[in-house]
Order: sequence, then structure tokens, then C-alpha cells
Amino acid sequence: MTPEQLVSKCIVRDKTAWNEFVMQYEGTVKKAVYYKIRRMNAKSLMSEVDDISQEVFLTLWEGNRLNTLKDTRSIKGWLSIVAINRTITYLRKRIDEAHKTSSLDESIPGSDVKYEDVIASEDKTDFSSLAAKDIEENMFGRKSNLTERERMFLKLSIFGGLKQREIAGEKGISENTVATIIRRGKKKLRRKVQAYVTV
Repeated sequence: MTPEQLVSKCIVRDKTAWNEFVMQYEGTVKKAVYYKIRRMNAKSLMSEVDDISQEVFLTLWEGNRLNTLKDTRSIKGWLSIVAINRTITYLRKRIDEAHKTSSLDESIPGSDVKYEDVIASEDKTDFSSLAAKDIEENMFGRKSNLTERERMFLKLSIFGGLKQREIAGEKGISENTVATIIRRGKKKLRRKVQAYVTV
């Protein structure tokens, strides 16, 4: 069964196709979750990779989110971004549960991450301190001056953790083309970040 056929059957709620979809893409989702946890230095959450991955698939099934996938050729990158966003949401939930009774310099329960590392302070203007939602909306949203291709490749690279050769292989284009698009997008993004933090 081709990815297009598999996704189409999942959209019409075919449970056999859904089970096959989960088996086929479970590795992609887990890799993205693992990558994000490692990047956030939340090593003690490694034992929850399976739980977060299950949440990703549950969200996709319950909300019939595969309906929003525009191009099945990008399915691995798309799933990686969904998984990374779900990992951030999962961590925020953990923060919400314990934040009221905890100091910002304490670590999130079961994690090596401090509250202050995740919650952006109003007086911080460093790119790394911006909340993920702000980055998504202001840097990559409709207000950005990125082309659709630049936006997609930067998301795959920054949020998806994919290497340029992996993006090239997935898109069926040369690695040099990917490098050029990402470099151009980063240049635009830097200008956007400078404008954003000086507001």
C-alpha cells in the first residue's frame, strides 16, 4: 500500500490501515520525541518517549489530523514536527501541574529542565528564550517573509532535527539546493528575529 493510499484509508477511519500507519511511522515519531527531549536536556523524560509518542498518534486519530497533511511525500517531516510540538505541549503540562508551588529556579519534576529555561521572561530577548508558540507564530507564520519552501525546510531542520541530506532525500532534490534554501531562509529569519526582539 502506498503512503497516499494508507493516509486516505486512515482519514476514512479504517482501523486496519491505522494500525499499519502506526507500525510504519512509529520509529519516525519516537526519533523526533527523543531528539526534542535530548535538545531540551530533559534526560529523565527519556522513559516517557513511548507515552509521548502514543499521545502523538492519539491526537492524530482523534482529531483526524491526517486530513491536514497536504503532501504525503513530506509525511516523515510533517510527523516529526507534530511529534516535537506534542513533546513541548507535554512538557508545558508538566510545568502547569507543578508551577504554582514551585520556584522558577527549581527543576520540573522528573526532569533536568528548570522552569526558567522554558518560560520566557519578559525582559529576555535572546532567541533561545522565546516560547515555541511565539517562534511558530511570529517567525514562521503568515507574518514572516519566508517562502513556503523556506518555511518547510527550516521547520524540518530546526524543529524536526533533520539533516540537510535527509531533507534532500525526502524531497528528491540535491543537498546543495536544500542548503541554499535553508541558508536564505535563516538570513530572512535573523532579520525577523532582530525586528522581533527590538519591539
